[in-house]
Amino acid sequence: MKWFTKQERYWGVCIIACTVAWLGVMPTYGQEVKSATVKLISVQMPDASLVGVPFEMTVSAQVTNADSPKGSITVSFSKPVEIKISPSSASARVYPQGSKLWNPQVKANIVSQQPMVELWTEYWPKERIHQLSLDVTPLEAGDLDVFIRATATDATSEKNVNAPPKGVVDQQGFPCEKKTLRIILPQPPSADLT
Repeated sequence: MKWFTKQERYWGVCIIACTVAWLGVMPTYGQEVKSATVKLISVQMPDASLVGVPFEMTVSAQVTNADSPKGSITVSFSKPVEIKISPSSASARVYPQGSKLWNPQVKANIVSQQPMVELWTEYWPKERIHQLSLDVTPLEAGDLDVFIRATATDATSEKNVNAPPKGVVDQQGFPCEKKTLRIILPQPPSADLT
């Protein structure tokens, strides 16, 4: 029996390791590598509300085609609001105006100009629906713009995919779906003079 030299053993291990790594990332012949995509399934919220009166908001999103190693549903508001996270979305985080946020477009932290809430997940299997549910209390009258998006990372390319793919850009540089609510002042009770 011939024993291999130290150099032969080294090169043998390298060849085996490279072969295993190559086979692990290469698809089976004729099999397409699928990239993750994300879609907003629904956005439930009213068209109007009153100052100081909370309204319910639910955003549902889903990753399709392939699993994603991470992703989020993000909502930001053009005016000051109070945000209460529903128990079903307990892992969501509120970022008040003035928070530090990462902006991948400029590759730096920015100071948020708008209140934002984000439901983050470290692993988002394909076809699983995530929901972000909130109670939002407007603090000012006028039009309240709401910027909504879902973002996931494609495991193959390691790039972010976004729903919507195009649209109004939010403070972090991602395209969003924009909805506008009319916020009005509550009417004072009428005086009964009888």
